[in-house]
Amino acid sequence: MTTNRVIRSKLESYTYENIFYYVNDRTYVKDPRNPDSTIKTRQFVYSSDPFSKAINFSDFPYIILGFPTIEYSKVTVDGKQKNVSWTQKITVRAARTGSANSRSDAGREDMLDIGDDLNELFNNETVKQLFRNLNLYEMNLKKVNNDTYAIKDNEVYESEYELTFMTRMKVSA
Repeated sequence: MTTNRVIRSKLESYTYENIFYYVNDRTYVKDPRNPDSTIKTRQFVYSSDPFSKAINFSDFPYIILGFPTIEYSKVTVDGKQKNVSWTQKITVRAARTGSANSRSDAGREDMLDIGDDLNELFNNETVKQLFRNLNLYEMNLKKVNNDTYAIKDNEVYESEYELTFMTRMKVSA
């Protein structure tokens, strides 16, 4: 997957691919199982919920990047120019005892480290300029929920984030 400047015929696909590209880049969001590596040694970011990961907790932690929702506002009189706004859900999950199922504090550390990386990614001025070059502006990450629940007698931490961003563009010829 690569990045592409968002255009009117690719409002959803390019947007999703661009965000996925940066969240899945280990330079920005480290995999707690390999924090010193920028090489992708395992799948860490998913586009849908990998329910099967609960069978083997050694595949935790991971990130789920949902598909964006889209909304239009500030439409010009002729309807050709609009503000286009996207909202994208990001879910982070970690087993409380970590991937090795042996340390009670590992999952907490994993969750907080991933959250720190996500905040740094979307607040970093250099990265924000990279997004502006892709026609994506006003990146805003908001943590909307935290939860802890049990799956097969194992506690799982879950954090939900909401990423919002926008652009103003010509949407019709």
